[in-house]
Amino acid sequence: MQWIVGLDALRAIAMGLIVAYHFLHSSGILTGGFALIEFFLLVSGFLMTTKLLRDYRKTGEIKILGFILGRIGRLWPVVLLALALSLCLANFTPHELLAGLRGDTLGAATFSTNILEIFSGKGYENTISPNLFENFWFVALDLQLCILLPIFLTLIFSTASRYKTAVRRSLIVCVLISLISAVLMGLYGGYWGKVERAYFAPDTQCFAFFLGAALALWRSLFPLKPRRRRFWAEVTLFVGLVGLIVESCVLRYGEQASFYWGMPLAAVLSLMVLDSLLILQRKRTVLPKFLRLLEYIGKYSFGIYLIHYPAMLLLARVVNIALLLRLIIVLMISFVTTVLLNGLIAGMKRRHWLAVVPIVAMLVPAVLVLIVAPNESPIMKEISQNQSEHAELSIRYVQDLNNSQLEQILHEAAENAGERAEPVENASATSPNDAKVLVIGDSVALGAKAEMESIIPDVYVDAEESRGIEKAVPILNQVAASGRIPQVVIVSLTTNERYFSDDLMQGIIDAARGSRVIFVTGYAGPDQPRETQNEAIRNFANSHDNVYYADWWQIAHDDWDLMYADHIHLDIEGRSVFAQLLYNTIMNTGGLE
Repeated sequence: MQWIVGLDALRAIAMGLIVAYHFLHSSGILTGGFALIEFFLLVSGFLMTTKLLRDYRKTGEIKILGFILGRIGRLWPVVLLALALSLCLANFTPHELLAGLRGDTLGAATFSTNILEIFSGKGYENTISPNLFENFWFVALDLQLCILLPIFLTLIFSTASRYKTAVRRSLIVCVLISLISAVLMGLYGGYWGKVERAYFAPDTQCFAFFLGAALALWRSLFPLKPRRRRFWAEVTLFVGLVGLIVESCVLRYGEQASFYWGMPLAAVLSLMVLDSLLILQRKRTVLPKFLRLLEYIGKYSFGIYLIHYPAMLLLARVVNIALLLRLIIVLMISFVTTVLLNGLIAGMKRRHWLAVVPIVAMLVPAVLVLIVAPNESPIMKEISQNQSEHAELSIRYVQDLNNSQLEQILHEAAENAGERAEPVENASATSPNDAKVLVIGDSVALGAKAEMESIIPDVYVDAEESRGIEKAVPILNQVAASGRIPQVVIVSLTTNERYFSDDLMQGIIDAARGSRVIFVTGYAGPDQPRETQNEAIRNFANSHDNVYYADWWQIAHDDWDLMYADHIHLDIEGRSVFAQLLYNTIMNTGGLE
């Protein structure tokens, strides 16, 4: 494989931005770090095409099966060991994180995670029961494209009589595929709003890969010779790097701009960076000392990428520490673990029997955790099965003034939002048109449905699992079409959403048709702080008449005792406090007629 001076250092930088994105995007930092995946796809397309062309020049043919098996053989050992280690550690986490783990593991082990995520419709936004191996989608996509590449080149080369003719035809087709793929990305992700379909599918995500292939074909036609550094190559390298960093700060996952131009532009910037590196190659290039460390880390970027996401989710479910500290710990764990796993793989290649011992030690508990992993979320199952039983018990908690912790929490909530409510009889309405209060919520509100019906007069709760903010306007339009909208509309849809834009909230206000609207700020676990989202809600409510907010984050973010083990869904006390907060907010913002 061609070695490019400085490429591993750039890999380390890009990987660092991707890892930081997974930690910090919900805080409004590096919200576009996901676009750096295009850099790795472009580099992969370039290196794989370069290898295939080199083999063709040596042997006069492209060995499709040998290339594919070689690629699988390079990826699979690291993937399987990363899976085994992550499953071992999963034994020490709440079983809520293990829901559907067998299917997630099978998808990761068979390089099909991206396809499964498209059909599941969950993606990175699934905060409640996240796929522990969600990030393996990139590995699956890369292998799928590496399988298509030699087949595609073989078809073209077999129809050309001369090598250069075949390369030219392949170059033209690669550029066309990249353009078509970028258009599909814009259509699916931007125009049709199918975010997961656009982000995970090979046809919409192959533009960077085939741009890399086109660069390899171009340089095969016009090879570079060792030369002095060229000023414009340094300029384009700098511009490309700065552009990628700026994109990682300004793009947002799910927004139309990211699909229309954000990710395609990231591929073009990556192309500039890689080609500049090729131009600047010298026979005796000595890297500055600060880049040597990055070069060393970059050699392990693949393993770090595999390990960091499971480590992030597992650590967040075990300890509640500052986000930045958790990021540093996960990076250290990922790097050390990757070095050790690579050592085990090297030992296996040398047939060293000592390497077998730790591998077996990982496989046994990994299999055990797969056996005990539940098929569905235990917490959501408990919420759906025991709502009525918990409602009666929750009312007792609301009235129990001897419970000092709950009393303190309710007192603080009352200071912020009004007075304490007493449970009322026959409080719930049979339809939204007959209600005074309409609650539109997700699974957190669904869990507290019985408590809200016991505390808030004439309330109708419309809540379901995994609901996103895009459902609020259609629900309000449907209610308006069948009658009148209640005088108070409460929107509690923060668990599955990262961003609340002013346009989105204005659409809800317009659909409410003059009713008072209360947005509930959110807490979605320690790894999804939601403060950027919550600040947008507060600012919007403070700048609009008849719009208010119930600050659930202020109560929940420091008190895990109100929640189940996933630190998102509410236990008996938490549901009571949540319902009480909504009642207090209603009373403090105008009451009920």
